[in-house]
Amino acid sequence: MGSVFSILRYLPDLLFFFQLIFYPVLAWFFGSISIKGLKKHLNVFIRTPLAFVVGFLCIISGSVISGYVRFFNEPVFELFQLNLIFGSLVSSIIFFVGFYMISYERKEDDKDSIIKKLKTQIELLESILVKHNIPTLSEKDVKKTAEGLVQGYKATSAKLKGSFWEIYLEKNGKKATVVLDGYTGEVKDICREKDRMNLLISNPVKTSGIIIIAGLILFSLINFRGLPDMMEGFASMIGMKTEDLNTLMGRGGNMPEGCISASTLFLTYGMNIVDLPISHDENVKKIIERETGKQVVVMYDVKEKGKDYILAIALNKSLNFSKMSTNEIIKNADICSATKDRLCNCLKIPEIGL
Repeated sequence: MGSVFSILRYLPDLLFFFQLIFYPVLAWFFGSISIKGLKKHLNVFIRTPLAFVVGFLCIISGSVISGYVRFFNEPVFELFQLNLIFGSLVSSIIFFVGFYMISYERKEDDKDSIIKKLKTQIELLESILVKHNIPTLSEKDVKKTAEGLVQGYKATSAKLKGSFWEIYLEKNGKKATVVLDGYTGEVKDICREKDRMNLLISNPVKTSGIIIIAGLILFSLINFRGLPDMMEGFASMIGMKTEDLNTLMGRGGNMPEGCISASTLFLTYGMNIVDLPISHDENVKKIIERETGKQVVVMYDVKEKGKDYILAIALNKSLNFSKMSTNEIIKNADICSATKDRLCNCLKIPEIGL
């Protein structure tokens, strides 16, 4: 039994290091799922850090989402982080859908493909005309045509690039560009500066993806209350409060100089404390009874890290320990640690399978 309690002493550190490794692995895994929704190819120097960033966002939102699923609120799920894994999975799927919508591009149908090939052939012929210095439409003519295409805009300049004219126009600070075929005057492209609302309206799929991701991040940050603590899950599973478990493990506060906590000694010896040599130091007994207001049942001499301590079992004065078994005494007792001249602290032993 003593060895079991000795292991408990190191449990907080073990769980801490486990989470230190667990969270980055979890972030990379769910981040990788999320960014698969991006249709564009990303090199490893962008993809890897992006996966970690999005992955940690998945974990944050996952911790929030799991709180709304009652099934995963059981202590055993919290201990093994199954609630967080489930929430992060849901979050990564939402991110995947959002990224897919943001990077979605409509595929060309057969008709578009044929038209594109014809245009390529025409451009090839026009490049031959340029090569033989066949004159194109004049700058004046293409400016006039461009102004007719974008009403209210004034052409400021035009540049001949290969067999195409690029005409630049302005209107009240807003700019537009028109691209015309240098020989036929065919409109190749018209690009106007749009306000943000028009940009959003013009691509509803991309806009919906942005809203989904932004909404999830905003919802998560507003409701985020911290990542699940495996110690809390463990404490709940054995029916204890986290602060009580911390006290049992010797993490309930600072000890006076020269002292050792009762929890540290208890975790070292467990039920084997009854095998320790009995102490008959009446002075220490009086100190413990005076400061606790309880009756000392028995005291044991303990040597820890080369120093001498006393481990005492104290009961409420209303209890008759002469009619109680050893285990009953321990379950109802406070275990106190003391030096030769002072009381260090006392601990109420919880019932955890004693």
